[in-house]
Amino acid sequence: MSTPADEDGTGSAGDRPVGLRERHKRRTRAAIRTAALRLCLEQGFAATTVEQIAAEAEVSATTFFRYFPSKEDVIISDDLLEDRPPMFVGAPPGMSAFDLVRWEVRNLFEWSADDEWAGNRDRVRLIRSDPVLTAAQQDLFERRLGEGTKVLAEYLGRPLDDFGVRVFLGAVTGAINQVIDPEEDPEPDVAMQAVMDVLDLLERGIPL
Repeated sequence: MSTPADEDGTGSAGDRPVGLRERHKRRTRAAIRTAALRLCLEQGFAATTVEQIAAEAEVSATTFFRYFPSKEDVIISDDLLEDRPPMFVGAPPGMSAFDLVRWEVRNLFEWSADDEWAGNRDRVRLIRSDPVLTAAQQDLFERRLGEGTKVLAEYLGRPLDDFGVRVFLGAVTGAINQVIDPEEDPEPDVAMQAVMDVLDLLERGIPL
């Protein structure tokens, strides 16, 4: 399994050069994640402790909590939100809601194309197999979706709690989740085309 940053100090999303301290932080973060995933796959998530993960990664428990607020966060989190702008920020003005989502999807695929942790198949299967991790990931997804809803409402000139905007994003994400299965590991261009097909169908009113 590769780490979120290469040894030469370039990040996985955008290949931006980083300093020595940042490279050390990324290596430590990757070591904790690698240790956590290996132990959880061998022992099960519930049976694996923070102390075991820290020992496997050769760090202290205190260091563990400097990088991750909880054991769940080690598995469900990724660095994509830290590396890229928030949802819809920087979008060209004047796009429709569907074109805005298309623009965001293209950016997401570009940013995540080389991030092997975010799309790691073992990680995905572990999350799906454990109810605690599944619930934690759903909570994270809902928080991210809530943030995107506010930004989308601002872009469209709607109230931040606009009912239509919330329904729109909920319908889009729900439909995409029905079509894209991370465990199938499709090629990025195939996966992105599937998402675009979903958006096209929704925009046409789902004619059947």
